[in-house]
Amino acid sequence: MTSLGEGLWGILFNPWLFSEIVMLALQAVMWSLVLRRMPITLAYPFMSLVIVFNLLAAWLLFGETISLQNLGGAFFIVCGILVMSVKKRTVA
Repeated sequence: MTSLGEGLWGILFNPWLFSEIVMLALQAVMWSLVLRRMPITLAYPFMSLVIVFNLLAAWLLFGETISLQNLGGAFFIVCGILVMSVKKRTVA
C-alpha cells in the first residue's frame, strides 16, 4: 500500500499527464494565434475537426477499429464545417 504522498507524486509526475498539460498549453497558444489571423466565426467551426483527428490518431497510433458510425459522424462533421465556411453570396 502506498502512502498519499507517493500516490500524489506518482500522479503529478505521470508522463501522460505532463504531456496532456503541454498539449493543452500548445493548443491555447495556437488558438490565440489563429484568432489573430481570422474571425472567430470562421475559426470556431474548425475546432470540430479535433474529433476527426482524434479518430484518425486512435486508428493510426493504437490500432483501434473505426466503425461505420464513426465514419458517418466524421463525415457529418466535415460537411458541417464545409457548410459553415462557405461564404454567403449576395445576389445583385
